[in-house]
Amino acid sequence: GIIFGRDYSTGMPVLEWCETEGTMWSKCWRDKNICHKDFPKEFPLPFPDLWSMFRILQDLGLGISCRTDKAGCEKAFKDSCNDGASGCASMCVHRASGQVSKSTCRQQCEMICAHAANFSMFCSLLTPPRTIGWFCPVGCADNSNPDTCPTGTICEPPPVLHASHPVATLDFAMQLYKQGQGTTRRNARYGALLASKNKSVNVMTLLYNTSAVHAVPAFVNLMSNALKEAASGPGSVISTFNDPMPRTRTEQFDRLVSGVVDL
Repeated sequence: GIIFGRDYSTGMPVLEWCETEGTMWSKCWRDKNICHKDFPKEFPLPFPDLWSMFRILQDLGLGISCRTDKAGCEKAFKDSCNDGASGCASMCVHRASGQVSKSTCRQQCEMICAHAANFSMFCSLLTPPRTIGWFCPVGCADNSNPDTCPTGTICEPPPVLHASHPVATLDFAMQLYKQGQGTTRRNARYGALLASKNKSVNVMTLLYNTSAVHAVPAFVNLMSNALKEAASGPGSVISTFNDPMPRTRTEQFDRLVSGVVDL
């Protein structure tokens, strides 16, 4: 069925292309060559590219959205960086709902507001009808916005997934997701094993949480022991594949903040 806006009827994502041909300034061209391309030297911003900047600024609560244009961009930074970044810090604390300390928000906001002049240069590029969604049509996919891709479509194929039982694996993952809703980080799951059979071959699927450094080796060891115990004799072969899930926005924010603190 439809999960997170994408069709998973067969257990694997059913891919639809944003457009059939990509020419200069087309949606897919803009997404690859502007949204996800390193910022040029004349824009010395503390982010690798536009999409990374957009996601972090959204998480801080700066009032930036896919439909933000030049006026909205300038207002967002003006409101956020006035009075020593206090506006940004207040929005960050409110947005984090207690999960991020005020001092961490303050430090992150001061780092961002120190580049206010460079952000103003960026805002100047958002002349109507250009918006952030115009530059990032895939991440800002919206069926009601002709400047972006339709929801659930792609411009580049994703990495190959090695799910032996796609339907069973997806069903298992969704059950884990439902069980985890509302769970505190202290009680979070860091891995799970799914045992199934594919054409008379026993298959073990490992799902793991990338925020736990030792989750993979611990669960691979558990899985390997189980497979070995069930093997009928010597010569059995164990193959593993690593297909990490994308980081959540909170994890991306924590990772960036940790990097800034380390500096």
